[in-house]
Amino acid sequence: MKSPGSGKRGWRALGVWAALALLAVSQAASALGLGEIRVKSQPGQPLLAEIPVISNEPGELEQLRAQLASPVTFERVGLARPTGLVSGLDFAVALSDEGKPVIRVTSSEPVQVDAVNFLIEVDWGQGRLVREYSALVNAPGALASANQPIIDAPLPPPSNAIIR
Repeated sequence: MKSPGSGKRGWRALGVWAALALLAVSQAASALGLGEIRVKSQPGQPLLAEIPVISNEPGELEQLRAQLASPVTFERVGLARPTGLVSGLDFAVALSDEGKPVIRVTSSEPVQVDAVNFLIEVDWGQGRLVREYSALVNAPGALASANQPIIDAPLPPPSNAIIR
């Protein structure tokens, strides 16, 4: 006589439990994440951008190291090896103006293109993360606000104001 958990059903249940255990472990290991890149520089200036670091564990930030992904990693994901401006990008863990942890991405050369595409590799001791970013330097919103002159014109009084 077979036991109730034997056979295909028993193996299937074991597989489900193993998958759930792996999922729980992988979620704990990947507690660190990266937000959307924010470009702070204008076209013709050296790149200055910040990537928010999302972390639940303070110890992760202390061990965090960020760098341009290796040429092998670029090839593995189907991107050309980094050259020119991209190959000289610098990455530093810092605090944003709001006091939140970020990875600051800078270049020593002025940016002469609309977008800078790169792969960043982040290691924090308990895990490793590779992510592709496209830093839009020539964003329409940034240009519109940068090119509009500031005009100090007197405002008309509100309609309910009493003028004497």
